[in-house]
Amino acid sequence: MNRKAILPMTIIVFATMLGGPLKVQKVNAATVSISLYGSAADGWGFTPTSITSPGPTISVTQGDLVNLTLKSEDGLTHDFFVDYNGNGKPDPGEPKSPSFGVTPINFQFTANKTGTFTYYCEFHPLKMYGTFHVTSGVPEFQSLIIAPLFVAATSLAVIFYRRNRSMRT
Repeated sequence: MNRKAILPMTIIVFATMLGGPLKVQKVNAATVSISLYGSAADGWGFTPTSITSPGPTISVTQGDLVNLTLKSEDGLTHDFFVDYNGNGKPDPGEPKSPSFGVTPINFQFTANKTGTFTYYCEFHPLKMYGTFHVTSGVPEFQSLIIAPLFVAATSLAVIFYRRNRSMRT
């Protein structure tokens, strides 16, 4: 092999092994199962004894299937919705459950929008609300790890190339 081709070839091999300096991949989505208990007077909780206002923070990753089991703890009718646009009411395109009471219902939706939002009961929004946080499905640190590895691999290739070149002369 031509020695002048060693450096470019080494760089290409390392770049291919690392997936390129800035290539990122989406993390696989998961199913996140959550039980929420609601009360018009007390708010939301993950258990019947942990109901507070505001309710607990729900944190998921973009693309996750959110599987909610919803139950009324006070015998009143409730629903659940995530308010993506911040107007305090359910709108088309925002996750919204059917109404439910003491008989639990299952409601599923995909968390498809990143950010921090508020979830509510449409019937009792002053007490029944909480934070719904959706993080990106792409790890932010991945390009920060791959880029230095690429630089290190390229630097090693240059060192070996120069060492081989100096040994010939």
